[in-house]
Amino acid sequence: MKYHSILQGIGKNRKTVQHPSPHVTSSFDLSGRTALVTGSSRGLGHAIAEGLAQAGARLVLNGMDTERLALGAAALRAKGHHVDEAAFDVTDEAAVRAAFARLDDAGIEIDILVNNAGIQLRKPLVELSLAEWDKVLNTNLTSAFLVGREAAKRMIARGRGGKVINIGSLTSEAARATVAPYTAAKGGIKMLTRAMAAEWAEHGIQANAIGPGYMATEMNTALQGNPAFDAWVKGRTPALAGAGPTSWQAPRSGWHRRPRSTSTARSFTWMAACWPCFEPPFLSFPLTFP
Repeated sequence: MKYHSILQGIGKNRKTVQHPSPHVTSSFDLSGRTALVTGSSRGLGHAIAEGLAQAGARLVLNGMDTERLALGAAALRAKGHHVDEAAFDVTDEAAVRAAFARLDDAGIEIDILVNNAGIQLRKPLVELSLAEWDKVLNTNLTSAFLVGREAAKRMIARGRGGKVINIGSLTSEAARATVAPYTAAKGGIKMLTRAMAAEWAEHGIQANAIGPGYMATEMNTALQGNPAFDAWVKGRTPALAGAGPTSWQAPRSGWHRRPRSTSTARSFTWMAACWPCFEPPFLSFPLTFP
């Protein structure tokens, strides 16, 4: 089976440059590229952003809490990475448009978009209000459309393609009780990704989705604190252990060998240490790229 790196080829025909990070290799170099990661002041989004920075990308971090966003940006700058901050609500259409207009004014062009922003709400369906349903759908699904649309408009106008990576979930494929709006949103992410690919592939824009399993993040604190559920997850996981945000930064050899990736409209389920073993097939896929 061949595995294709989602971002492979974004540096096609680029000359060797002075690498800003010791993690950058000649076979995978994002120097000169800019990545916007939504919901990246902490957690998975922050780890994803750091992984891209280690490959040489300039970062645009996003979040609504300006103080937390500033702290997240400062932590990455302290490691020598080039980081900009974009505080805006990804569920607010006007705010998203205004944020991209500010990026335009600053001369910041987004080559890579990672739609990571998301929330969780655990509640039985029969007790769920419409407002609660809408909040989860807007944050986890509609935001990917809003931010993706603005990024793609500019990628198309520039004529050099780009990458859109939508963060799905194991619930893109399987459901469990008390997380219905989250499950609906992540199932929607899978199909939105295919729709993006269907429309934007001709412009050189690749859209793919990645579905992590249960990760040791703040959003899953309640589950980690449930010994029975935690044991069930680990018992059905190949590594017999959970995974943290930085697990996404582990490279996988061999995927960088194609000179250009044409992978698009795919949904990768990452199971290396965090997907319970059921409903195959699975693909192992990290988020920093070799």
